[in-house]
Amino acid sequence: GYKEWVDGVRRVSPESRVWVQLGSVAAALEVARGARPDVLCLQGADAGGHGFEKGASIVSLVPETADALAAAGFADIALVASGGIVDGRGAAAALALGAQGVVMGTRFLASKEVKVHPKYQAAILEAQDGGQVTTRSKLFDQLRGPNIWPELYDGRGLVAQSHRDFASGMSLEEIQRLHNQEAAGEDKGYDTGLQGRAAIWAGTGVGLVNQIQSARDIVEKIREETKDVLLRVANV
Repeated sequence: GYKEWVDGVRRVSPESRVWVQLGSVAAALEVARGARPDVLCLQGADAGGHGFEKGASIVSLVPETADALAAAGFADIALVASGGIVDGRGAAAALALGAQGVVMGTRFLASKEVKVHPKYQAAILEAQDGGQVTTRSKLFDQLRGPNIWPELYDGRGLVAQSHRDFASGMSLEEIQRLHNQEAAGEDKGYDTGLQGRAAIWAGTGVGLVNQIQSARDIVEKIREETKDVLLRVANV
C-alpha cells in the first residue's frame, strides 16, 4: 500500500518530498491517514491521460477535499490541482479554489522539449473545443491488448478513429487489428484531423493549446498570467 511505499522512500531518501496523485475526497483522506504525503495532487475529471473513471472537476474536488482534510487534521498537507489547466486563468482559478499550485500535462505536449511523435504534437495543436474532441474511455488502454489498469481507472484522449469505430459497434478484436497495423507504420498510428488510431492523451484544455514554446517560457508566461488575473479580480 501507500504507507509501505512512502515509508520506503523516506527511509532511503529523507530529503525527498512525496507527492501522491488521486481523484476523490475519499482517496485523499485514505492516503493522508495512511501515508501523510507532503503533497496531494488533486486530479479533476478534465485531466488527460489516466485518472479515476468517476470524478469531478477541480471546481468542486479541490475545495471539498481541502475542507475534508482540514477537518481531519491534515491541513498541513499541500494541495496542487490538475485537470484542464493550461494557462494563467486556470491556474488562478485553482489557487482561488484552495490549491497551492498546479500540475499541467497537456500544455507541455506543445513544448519544445517534449518527446512525442510530430503527428501527436500536431494533433494537440489543432484540436479545438476540448470537451467535444476528447473523451474518457477504457478503450484507449485496450488498443494494444489487455487493459492492465485497475478497474477504478480509465483515461481521457482525443476522439480519433479507433474510438469512433468502437462507438459504431466494431468489435474490439478488429479495432485492435487495425490499430496494430497502423501503429507499425512510420506515423505510429498518429494522425491529425482526429483520423489516427493510436491513443493521443489530452485533457479538455487542449483547445487552448495552440503554440509551441520552451518549457521555461510556458512556466514563466503562465506565472505572469496568473499574477495578472489575481490582481485584476482582487480589484473587483
